[in-house]
Amino acid sequence: MVGVILLNDGSNNILIQACTFINNGAIYSNSNGGGGGKTVDSYVYNLRVINSIFTNNQATINGGALYFMAGTNNLVFGCSFKDNSALNGGVIRTITAGTRLNVVSLNFTNNKAKNNGGAIYSVNGLSISNSNLVGNSATYNGGTIDVTAAT
Repeated sequence: MVGVILLNDGSNNILIQACTFINNGAIYSNSNGGGGGKTVDSYVYNLRVINSIFTNNQATINGGALYFMAGTNNLVFGCSFKDNSALNGGVIRTITAGTRLNVVSLNFTNNKAKNNGGAIYSVNGLSISNSNLVGNSATYNGGTIDVTAAT
């Protein structure tokens, strides 16, 4: 179950721009996908999320706001993330080794993960620039960011 948007295989070159996502959630996800990102659950290439606001979104398992199962050239630019939460990746979770994500000019404030990555929990392929990360927390690894090597 996905909270707001599920982007399946073949839905490439997607643009989400100047949107506001508040109080969204889904209650289940698994290692095969199915409801990870409580706002956007993505299996696509070239997803662009630009100048959007994500506030108080929750995930039972992965990615309180965004969950990237696959894809290269994914970009999150100029967005604000506040008070989002998940088990892993309070805001963003990437789960497969081939997934590539560029994070540029973002604000991450007071996001929480029960396990790993208060703001971001990623498997390889992460680039972050010109971003503010304030007050994010995780119980175990990566209070703000946790990047793990693919196995």
